[in-house]
Amino acid sequence: MKAKLATLLLAGLLVLAPGVVVHAATGNNTNEFNEYTGVITEEFEKENDPLYERYHSKEYLNSVQKAKVFSADQAEGQAVGQAKGQAAGQAAAFTTFYGATKPAKDEKINWGEGLTHAPKDVNSKKLYGIDVSKWNGKIEWKKVKEAGVDYAIVRLGYRSRAKGELVVDPWYDYNMKEAHKAGIKLGVYFYTQAITEKEARAEADFCAKKLKPYKDFNYFPIMYDIENVNDDRMGKANLSTDTRDKLCLGFCDQAEKNGFKGGVYSFKSYFECKLTMSKIESKYYIWLAEWKKAPTYNGRFSMWQYSNGDSKNEKIISYKVPGINGGLDLNVAYLYAPGKVKNVQIESYGETSLSVSWKKVGYADGYEIRVYDKNDKPVKTLKTKELSGKVTGLSRGTEYKVGVRAYFYFEKNKKYSYGSTSSRVGVLTKPAMVKDLKVKSAKKDSVTYTWSPVKGATGYYVYKLDNSTKKYTRTQLSGKTTSYTWKNLKSTTSYTIKVAAFITYNKTNIRSEISQTVSAYTTPGTVKDLKLPKAAAKGKTSASYSLTWKKVSKVTGYRVYRYDSKGKLLKTVDVKSNSYTIKNLPKGKYVYKVRALCKSPNYTTLGAFSNEVKLYLTK
Repeated sequence: MKAKLATLLLAGLLVLAPGVVVHAATGNNTNEFNEYTGVITEEFEKENDPLYERYHSKEYLNSVQKAKVFSADQAEGQAVGQAKGQAAGQAAAFTTFYGATKPAKDEKINWGEGLTHAPKDVNSKKLYGIDVSKWNGKIEWKKVKEAGVDYAIVRLGYRSRAKGELVVDPWYDYNMKEAHKAGIKLGVYFYTQAITEKEARAEADFCAKKLKPYKDFNYFPIMYDIENVNDDRMGKANLSTDTRDKLCLGFCDQAEKNGFKGGVYSFKSYFECKLTMSKIESKYYIWLAEWKKAPTYNGRFSMWQYSNGDSKNEKIISYKVPGINGGLDLNVAYLYAPGKVKNVQIESYGETSLSVSWKKVGYADGYEIRVYDKNDKPVKTLKTKELSGKVTGLSRGTEYKVGVRAYFYFEKNKKYSYGSTSSRVGVLTKPAMVKDLKVKSAKKDSVTYTWSPVKGATGYYVYKLDNSTKKYTRTQLSGKTTSYTWKNLKSTTSYTIKVAAFITYNKTNIRSEISQTVSAYTTPGTVKDLKLPKAAAKGKTSASYSLTWKKVSKVTGYRVYRYDSKGKLLKTVDVKSNSYTIKNLPKGKYVYKVRALCKSPNYTTLGAFSNEVKLYLTK
């Protein structure tokens, strides 16, 4: 795996800079490095790290690093100079170790400019990234992010080519933590030297264990880097194509058993000559290394490593990325559709609307909320660029299922590419609010209320106001009942209720909005001792007469009834006091009765009729 900060130490020589620590590492302590704080001896690297030869070749250092290659004598002179405290010598050695060429003044990188993508990838969403290992040294990830890098594939580790031990890249934890902190999407790769499927599966287990702390922000599959040469551990084993296939398939399968996805990285020639790609590419993610401005590999791949950072090779694209010294592997990942939306939740719902939220999908341009009826037929869709949305225009008291899918939008051809729809979440919109709540009748010790039925209602809640506590208590009515009688009440007392419909859904009662309140009084007492003056028995039309009666407690007024001699009702008058003045009537015979009343905004309750009195007016 190419990566671009070469450590140049020639055989048997340590060139130290101030603050650089040397570890004389051997096969017995390769797993003990928690952080790569300095130089590991060349002897250890050459024997164990599969990337050693690539990063120590004169060709690589000259073309990529542009670093001076010291002879043994020259390097020894540098070390002697350091021992004498010569500052210039120290600086030169440090520069040699970390790369002599510094990035040019920061300029905006036009990622992807000059590349020609495979026809299948022209209309895909493209993410531009890098891959790194310990050979890149300490990376300033904030600068890398500011340069426009979308993602980084970090070397998790490798199997040593000498003894076949599993080794964690010394900069692995630093790179994962700091790159994530900078806002860069992450993936990991493992450089294999396995020679059996059992070893490949052990490598997958090793990766899963090391990746577990970073699982939440690992975006790509665990990439299996297989690219051996003749004189390394795999090369000497003289593996067959079938065995190499089993290494790749076994690693990826084991990665998935551990809860991760698996993928395979290698060069075009390796894919074409060393592996049976039809077995692998149909199941797993493929990362192609072909350092050209246009890929020629005909197989399926989802990521293309188009550059090894060779700044002198005009056949490839190369950038100096701020925050990283030296040359650098450059990659483009192709996204054909966004990932599946997760954690869809119904935030709220009303009679004709619902609000839903979900978790962000990396690199999605937006989301589509899809509302289905109970038969899984789509009935409403809504596009949004937010992580929540409200769908309106739904039916009251109706069962729906809601899913969300992310999308890419391609401005060039005005088309959408959708990811998989999330798991659907069931919801029932609220039933319609109860209307026409009214008082049907009121008696001395009870009040009966009625209302119009609500479509689909399983039942109703009746909320009754306690006059002493001023709080409501709830009574549940099942079935299609649309009336309620409140019993065992006190006479001449106001009683208030409100009603809500509910529909039972998934063993939960989904309630409508609560209706307006309705109040009514129980029946007041009977008016007694109704009377007229004796002179009214045969009175004159020009005179006025006072109709009186005894007061009834707790009432709001009285209703006076006037009839003709045949019992026909001529007029009613409501009064607040216990008297009524009769005047300006034509001659004739009249009969009067009175009832006590209690009037609320919704209903007027009347008591029993009083005794009757007669009035006879002459000319």
